[in-house]
Amino acid sequence: YRKKDYLLTAAERSFYGVLRSIAGDQLEVFAKVRLLDLVYLPKGTENRQSHTNRVMSKHVDFLLCDREKLSPLLVIELDDSSHEHDDRAQRDAFVDQALGAAGLPILHVSAKRSYVPKELADLIQAKLQ
Repeated sequence: YRKKDYLLTAAERSFYGVLRSIAGDQLEVFAKVRLLDLVYLPKGTENRQSHTNRVMSKHVDFLLCDREKLSPLLVIELDDSSHEHDDRAQRDAFVDQALGAAGLPILHVSAKRSYVPKELADLIQAKLQ
């Protein structure tokens, strides 16, 4: 094994910086969170292990949490051109469905060279309402 040089790509680092700048005192920003850390399957769920396996190796790009309780509030996926491929689109649809079933909203943001903090803050606020 070798240590990677960066946790986030350049595009992800840029977006993370904007998220942190608009998070304020109420929100905490996390990056690359395992989906299994956000959802669970209650005991007694039919085919529980199979469903768990489907989320086990997936992660989301960013997570906004309530700063005090660290309770998950909003998942943010930064969608670059790779999200246009069929396999990635299927993965995204599954993640959206799993998060929707769990009651955790998700915001898809197209990857860009730069972001207008106010516009991103408005998108986030609309999803949190």
